[in-house]
Amino acid sequence: MIHKSWSHRTIEEKTTLKNFILEFLQTKSREVPPFVFKKMVKILVDIAKQEWPNQFPELLPTIQQMTQNSELINVGLSILMTMCEEFISSRDDVSALRRDELKKVLDFICLIIYFKLSTNT
Repeated sequence: MIHKSWSHRTIEEKTTLKNFILEFLQTKSREVPPFVFKKMVKILVDIAKQEWPNQFPELLPTIQQMTQNSELINVGLSILMTMCEEFISSRDDVSALRRDELKKVLDFICLIIYFKLSTNT
């Protein structure tokens, strides 16, 4: 759905799905089998490939909040790890221009995370 028909979804449908997945990952991630958790993270990252940062600005602050919560740190780190893997991959599900844009933004975010971690220790 994300790769083929995301652009045909209404803003309300997109927002509803993004909110549902974020809420699910924050509240139900320990209650489902690992494969369901991983699939939900993958769907969220697929959405981020299409929408983040411009149409999904709340993603990074939400992940940051997760990584500061001892019960959600693994969720936040799983999302970040999947973002790194997926944004850098050479698949054709996003244009080369968009892939370059994602890489640049992700590089910047990684730099910020590195400096935050290094100053907190």
